Amino acid sequence: MEDEDPANVINTNFLGCFYVAKYLTPLRVATSNTSSSKAYIAISSISSSQLTGSAFVSTTYNVSKAAVNRLVEHIQNDHAKDGVLAYAVNPGSVLTSQVKGLSEAETAKRSRCK
Repeated sequence: MEDEDPANVINTNFLGCFYVAKYLTPLRVATSNTSSSKAYIAISSISSSQLTGSAFVSTTYNVSKAAVNRLVEHIQNDHAKDGVLAYAVNPGSVLTSQVKGLSEAETAKRSRCK
């Protein structure tokens, strides 16, 4: 668990989605405009459902994105009767500076710590 600031990761990835859903969902439910979408779409990550260790992505990031997936499932389950649709988009890996900055030695070291 290499995160220096896990609270920030959870606040950004999970609580950000949570508060958007908390305040948006009642507005989606209340709308009577039939041409208005009642969809909630959250950005998650493919790493949220893969147990491959944290060689490239931190444990806290993976867990926070898994929490986003569960939040979307609950929104869908709780508000389907109201016509609300909830989706989590799980993009694949992206070569970011975080990943690119890992040295080969550090990558090998992290891969062994599964």
